Parts: sequence; C-alpha cells; structure tokens
Amino acid sequence: TIDGGGGTVMLIQPTSALPPITDTNTAVDGRTQTAYTGDTNSAVAEITTGPEVIVDYQRLVTADVILTNANFTLIDSLGLTRTLNNGTEGVSLGAGVTDAIVRNNTIWDIGGSGIGILVGASNNQILDNVVRNAGLDGASADGIALDEGNNNNTISGNQILASAGYGIDIVPAGASNDNNIITNNLIKGNGISAGVQDAGIALRNGDDNTISLNIITANAGEGILVNTGSTGNLISQNAIYNNGTIGIDLNEFATANGDGVTANDDGDLDTGGNGLLNAPVFLSASIVGSNLLLKGFAPAGADIELFIADAGPNPGPGGTDFGEGETYLTTLTEGAASDNDATTG
Repeated sequence: TIDGGGGTVMLIQPTSALPPITDTNTAVDGRTQTAYTGDTNSAVAEITTGPEVIVDYQRLVTADVILTNANFTLIDSLGLTRTLNNGTEGVSLGAGVTDAIVRNNTIWDIGGSGIGILVGASNNQILDNVVRNAGLDGASADGIALDEGNNNNTISGNQILASAGYGIDIVPAGASNDNNIITNNLIKGNGISAGVQDAGIALRNGDDNTISLNIITANAGEGILVNTGSTGNLISQNAIYNNGTIGIDLNEFATANGDGVTANDDGDLDTGGNGLLNAPVFLSASIVGSNLLLKGFAPAGADIELFIADAGPNPGPGGTDFGEGETYLTTLTEGAASDNDATTG
C-alpha cells in the first residue's frame, strides 16, 4: 500500500491475482476510506481516474481484478486498472451469480472487457460506474459483456467509453439473454479497433430487453445493433447521434456488424432482429399555424417516437437519408388500420 498522505489515493499493486470472492454477502467497499485519504477524487464525466482506493495490476497480472463467485456481493467505489491479456476483466460476475451490485467504480485500461457477466448470472445491478479504455489486448473486448442466459440484470447510470469492441455486448452464443434493462447510460466512442465490433450496444441474442434513455454517440459503427434471433426488445427515447453508421440497425443476419438500412416489405413478413419491423412511412410534413402536420402511416396501434435528427451518415433506399434521432420530442400512437391516423399519445 502506498499512502501519499491527505488528498491522494490508497494504491494497492498486487503482483499476483487476488483470490475470488466465495462467501455470500461480501462487500468490497472503497467508501470506507474517504475519511482517511480525503474525498478528493469525485467523479468528473469521462476523465475521472478513480475513487480513493485503486487496485492496479500494473499490466503484470493475467487475471480479473475482482472475480466474485458468490451471491449478494457488493463492489463499490473502487478504482480497478491495468490487467494483462484479453479475457481479463475489471469486475467479473461468475457463472450463476445473482443479486450482486457493482456501483460507483472506475474501471480503465483493462486487457479484456471492463465488466463481465458470465453464464447464467442474473438479477444483478451494474450502476453508476465509469468504464473506459477496455480491450487493451483484445480487439473485440467490450465495455460491459453479458455472456449467455443472463436475465433480469440492470445496467444503469454508467459511462462506457472508448472500448475496443462494443460498449455493451449481449453475446450471440447459447441461451437467450432476456428481460435486461439498459437505461440512462452514456455510451460513447466505442468500437475503436478498426470495425471488428463497433456498435455502441450490440443485442445479438436476447428477447424482451429494454434499451431506453441512453446517450449513444460517436461509436465507430451502429448506435444499436439488433441481430436476428432477438425479438420483442423495446428501444425507446434514446439520444442517438454522430455514430459511424445508422442509429438503429435491425440486422437480417447474425453478424458482428450490421447490414445497413433495410427497406420496408409488403406485409412485414421478413425476419431478422426485432422481426425487421417496418419503419413508419411519412408522406408529407408541413407547418400549419404553429403546428407541425405529419401525414403517413404505420401498423395499427404502433407507437411512433419523433426526434430532432442529425443529418445521418448513410443514405437509405432511393437516395433518402435516414438520420439518427438525437433529441426526443414526443410519441404518437397510430390509430385503427382503417384510418391510418397517428394521434398524440
């Protein structure tokens, strides 16, 4: 332990892997040290170097900084950094772990993914962490990676920045990842390894997940990628802008990157991510008095979200431009099939 005195951090530099947590109801809580070192490292968006206690593997140790194989674990207010080799993580929730809370940590310069949720780990909470520069040794390492059969997890309030691969990855193999909530996160600048896995969020295997109220920007590829086999996922009121390709890509295939704008089809019979749901069709837009009048159609009962959009990087079918939705405005609900009228919801 290096103690630089008041106003500095407690720096712990192991030369071998810390043992995994195996006892239920274990807390590793850096908040207990603020009175000793001084609460000097309060979070600053995107640049914080960590709380008052930092565990630094110095790029010498090939292991997760913290691995828990126990339920009801709390990992709180730590700085975790500099693992060696792809496959190592800042925090790893082991197979089948439930009811863990990982919050207020700063995790950076990790060889593999910043936070990993392994097979069957469910009902966990990943809250208010800063994860940046994950994937030093792995082009497809993510900020936060969900393995398979991960259900009912909540990922909220995090900053996920400059990962080699996806910001958040719900992986394609094995059991479906269902009913997870991804909300109120900043997901920025991910996919920096030359387009290997370059979306802000990749939902590659999962049903009935919710992706809402996130800021998803400046990622190398899609804002959100939804692969075939993933259905019933709600994507709502996110601020998606300035990404390398389209904002939301419903992919016909099971590939690492999307396939671009998919044209509507008669009867909406095609298949793929979220059923390749047809987009609403706007026939005209005009200002009438102080109101914006839109005319068009969508399936009966559909909720249609309207945004102020940026210019969009990729032209769609027929040379039209499908911009990304940056600023949410309102939601309209399509009427009955016979009237094709959308009304304010």
